[in-house]
Amino acid sequence: MNYTIGIDEVGRGCLAGDVFVAAFMAPDDMKPIAGVDDSKKMTPSRRTVVSKSLHNAPNTFFYVATRPISTIDRLGINKAVWECFREAAMALIRLGHSIHRVKIDGLAPDPNFWSGLNGVRTEFIVHGDATEWTIGAASILAKVDRDQYMVEMSKKYPGYGWERNAGYGTKDHIAGIKKLGVTPLHRTQFCRNFVK
Repeated sequence: MNYTIGIDEVGRGCLAGDVFVAAFMAPDDMKPIAGVDDSKKMTPSRRTVVSKSLHNAPNTFFYVATRPISTIDRLGINKAVWECFREAAMALIRLGHSIHRVKIDGLAPDPNFWSGLNGVRTEFIVHGDATEWTIGAASILAKVDRDQYMVEMSKKYPGYGWERNAGYGTKDHIAGIKKLGVTPLHRTQFCRNFVK
């Protein structure tokens, strides 16, 4: 049985919070799981329902990788995401199944940083979360996990609206930064324009 791995990230453009990357592996001949789509097009409640279906789907596997603010500030967001891509893919490849290909949402990384995945065919697909169901599945898993994480962090750092905006640069989040300053979860490079 050949498998395909789909990979997507969530939180690349946020002002605060870790970045999350999910990898979802399914047999090549498996029909798409009902409801899977680009996570950005789905309501939170719908994402939660479909995420549970993905967790329980037979003959599938998934892995979620994260990188904290310290890594994002040190490497930059793109390299932090690429590290997560590699970690998530390799975690599933090491399970020992026959991997036909790995499909990753977005543009191919800098070749000086990305050296492939142990010979497994890798495709980078712009807007792949909307066209490849395994990438869409990964986007849902990453989004649900990250949103839950940001809700928990909002209890620790109230006043920024993370329970609603998930750390993105919304008006209420920026207003919170201007009023309260930055927290240890804010990305230094991303927030400098909003801090006095």
